[in-house]
Amino acid sequence: MLNRKNIKTGFLLILITLIMTSCNDFGEKITYKGANLHYKSPVTLDEAKMLGEYLEEIEFFDGTSKNLQLNKNEDVWILKVIIKKGMEEDEEYIDMIRQFSRELSYNVFEEKEVEIHLCDKKMQTLKVVVAI
Repeated sequence: MLNRKNIKTGFLLILITLIMTSCNDFGEKITYKGANLHYKSPVTLDEAKMLGEYLEEIEFFDGTSKNLQLNKNEDVWILKVIIKKGMEEDEEYIDMIRQFSRELSYNVFEEKEVEIHLCDKKMQTLKVVVAI
């Protein structure tokens, strides 16, 4: 027989499950100076660290809060970066991101193509930038 305590406990468990499953899964996480670098399979921890160490070396990780996600498919590396809404329309910013894509390709990813996805806070792509 169900009593109020069992109903409350059951409701609480359902609520907790819903909250946990509704959270964004950005992947595994490495933290550098307050910035979070997430990575998803097939990216390995070593590959993510390679990028993280480079970003730390060039002082991209500067103590400000940032969220990035590294992924790849075949020969294309995908770096998702959360930006302030509207930045995806700023041509000067896009040119800077395009150059950054080239630098990552050359310095980190063995000259493979790097797509930088400019994303909203839910890591949904607003614009894709690729070095030309």
